[in-house]
Amino acid sequence: MRDHATLEQLLVLANLENMNADIIHMELPQSDRTKRLYAIAIRQMQTLTARTAKQLDGRLE
Repeated sequence: MRDHATLEQLLVLANLENMNADIIHMELPQSDRTKRLYAIAIRQMQTLTARTAKQLDGRLE
């Protein structure tokens, strides 16, 4: 998976790994942990891809 991932995906994955460890430490059930990490992953990908698109637009002008 990592071999074919974009830079943004790799960054989100690294963040999720760290957050998962923290959430495990809080002893949340796996189902809650999965939902929380999924929401975080979506939000981070949206933020990163939006910023990348804005940066690219700025370079093309």
